[in-house]
Amino acid sequence: MSFKFHNKKTLMKSSTTFHLTTSQLFLMDATGATLSLLALTFLAFFNNFSGMPAGALFYLIAIASVLMLFSWGCFFTRPARPYLFLALIILGNCIYTCLSLTLLWYHFYQLTTTGIIYFLLEKVVLVVLISLESYYLVK
Repeated sequence: MSFKFHNKKTLMKSSTTFHLTTSQLFLMDATGATLSLLALTFLAFFNNFSGMPAGALFYLIAIASVLMLFSWGCFFTRPARPYLFLALIILGNCIYTCLSLTLLWYHFYQLTTTGIIYFLLEKVVLVVLISLESYYLVK
């Protein structure tokens, strides 16, 4: 495994390339939305675990459900124009992230440390996923 400098700023691995298909992106997004939906449902039933009010969690559950169904639908049907659907998924993920951050800010003093850690880690994962999907959208 060898490394080389690219533009004297970034260190790149020269022996491997990384490429994802739109189908793999849909699968990653669908799996992530499914895991988020399960985690949010758990948090809604066991409210004292995160401190986020159940009413606020139901908004996130609704968006996660739509994103999950849409992503699984795109994965299984393999649309003819996948980049249009990928753009819609990116938009949905951005809306979910913004709403979740707003709820995190609004209910911050009610949240437990576990709840804050969960919601912040979820945002980190979402930002990475949105960045990856955006990269493949404009590529």
